[in-house]
Amino acid sequence: MVMVETLRSQLDEKDKEIEENREQIARLENARTAAEEINASLQETASSLSEQLNRVAAEKDELISVKNRAEEEVAEMTAKLNEIYQQLEESKNIRAPSNSGEVEQLKEDTEKLKQKIHEMESNHQRTVADITAMYENQSQFVEILTKKVEQFKQEKAEWITERRRCGAYLELDKMTLFHVKRNDIFKKQLHFLHGRSGSYESQIEVLKNEIAATTVVASNQSSFSQAQVDDLAYQLADLTKFKEGQSQPVNSLTMDVQHLESEKAEWTMEKGRYSSWFFVAIAVCLTDPRVTI
Repeated sequence: MVMVETLRSQLDEKDKEIEENREQIARLENARTAAEEINASLQETASSLSEQLNRVAAEKDELISVKNRAEEEVAEMTAKLNEIYQQLEESKNIRAPSNSGEVEQLKEDTEKLKQKIHEMESNHQRTVADITAMYENQSQFVEILTKKVEQFKQEKAEWITERRRCGAYLELDKMTLFHVKRNDIFKKQLHFLHGRSGSYESQIEVLKNEIAATTVVASNQSSFSQAQVDDLAYQLADLTKFKEGQSQPVNSLTMDVQHLESEKAEWTMEKGRYSSWFFVAIAVCLTDPRVTI
């Protein structure tokens, strides 16, 4: 009875472990759903970012075109300025001092042109700096997003591996439950046969006592029937033979139970190794901030 109660207690523990594994699988299913939602969100973000990059590239091309036009205008203005300087130098050599007012006007126009050229160059430099900063920021964002996507793929692969491992543990627990139940059935059969064997032994003892009493009575009463004594002896022989015939199934069941106990011990050692590794993996996943359950 103690062994049967122990097996029942172990069976309850196995049921609890199976229930915990099912809860773990449910949590992993929820994590997979969340991961799929994150994956969809990342794909949408990547698509939006791709569109933004395309727009930035188009704006960059347009700004490059504007830059080229500005450089052309600066070159034209520089050429005009050089031409004005040349005309001014020529006018200095040709015109009389009475034309000093016109020279001053040309100098003023030249200074205005210089200021305008300087403003255009400053605006051009600011535009180029803004485009460069925008492009660098977009490149950094794309790089960060790419790293997050790769990290998510790795975590998803680890989650798939962990789910398969949990499925293997669940199948192992199912096999254990089957063996424990079968062992319980064998225990009950063995207990029943032991009970019957005890009953036969008690009957044999009763018959022995009856034979002894009959022998005493026969020794005291010569008229006692010898046929009845022989019949009781035959019954005793039959019961003894039946007991010997029943001892073989009992021994066979005992060997089966011992074999199952050996298999159970081996399985317990194997499961202990897998469980220790499994709980270490779960602890790592729970302490890793990258994993969300």
